[in-house]
Amino acid sequence: MEKKAPTIKEMARTLGISVSAVSKALNNHPSIGLYTKERVERLAQKLNYVPNQAAIYFKQKKTCTIGVILPHLTDHFYTNILCGAEIEAMKNQYNLIMCQSYDSLAREKELVSFMQKNRVDGLLVATSKETVNFNHFQALEAWNIPVVHIARQPRQHDSYCVISNVRDGAKQAVDYFIQQGHRHIAHLNGPETMATSRERHSGYLDAHRAFNMPIHPELIKHTDFSRDRNKQILDAWMQQEDYPTAILAFKDLIVLEIMNLLKKYYPDKKDQVKVIGFGNHQLLQYMDHPPCASIEEQPALLGQKAVNLLLDLMPRMDDKPAYHTIALDCKLVPYESIV
Repeated sequence: MEKKAPTIKEMARTLGISVSAVSKALNNHPSIGLYTKERVERLAQKLNYVPNQAAIYFKQKKTCTIGVILPHLTDHFYTNILCGAEIEAMKNQYNLIMCQSYDSLAREKELVSFMQKNRVDGLLVATSKETVNFNHFQALEAWNIPVVHIARQPRQHDSYCVISNVRDGAKQAVDYFIQQGHRHIAHLNGPETMATSRERHSGYLDAHRAFNMPIHPELIKHTDFSRDRNKQILDAWMQQEDYPTAILAFKDLIVLEIMNLLKKYYPDKKDQVKVIGFGNHQLLQYMDHPPCASIEEQPALLGQKAVNLLLDLMPRMDDKPAYHTIALDCKLVPYESIV
């Protein structure tokens, strides 16, 4: 026969006191005397009593859980976001329910439904590269569950966001290229559906305009993050007579792929092409031949700020605050000088 978990009612019956007295003793209520508290504690230890957290949460009308949906934890950027979010959540006695969408809209919708069914108190999400409609998130807010978008700002959709100022980050990167003497600067950007791709591209254009540099449309391409697409774009660029000598990439993982492709297929040009991406991956500093620089986006701080915003929103959803965005500064980190 399966052993049942002990309950407060059984403890009360064993001790000959009320259920209310047992409950108060377990919660160290000042109205319960020391003798009764010690009796309850001894019995609880003997029975290995564990509080029914679900019942407690039901009474409190909250679960003390925050849902998190990220595209891929294999990307260190999102892993660092998760670490920052979890540390801040723990400080506030909250736990995280973490899921990966794998950049799939269908999977993302399933996970939003899962979070709603499990009554999370709030949701952090970096939307998939396929997401262009945000109705599934609006359904959560209709239940007074706040949603904070992190890193990837929804395009043409009012929302609470915590993002990096990638526009300025992209401008810093292209400024650096121009100051190093590069005149054919390519942009290997993310999917066109993503607002963060648009912001990066704006920064790329800002730098060209600031230096009165001509813009070459053939050097601006969008990737779906696949290796095949990245190679297709790089092949087209490298076969031009005026091939780019500098490339601004969407993120460091793409930078590493570009460097590998140059080494394998264009060894005579690999040292002539400089690359900068977003992420400032911690492993870059250990490479014999790192990229010339990377853009630091402060992902752990993004996670921390996003949790703080959620905690601020949770008690206020009945009178929902105005949508707003928190943008953190980016910083160019050169690597050439440390090689």
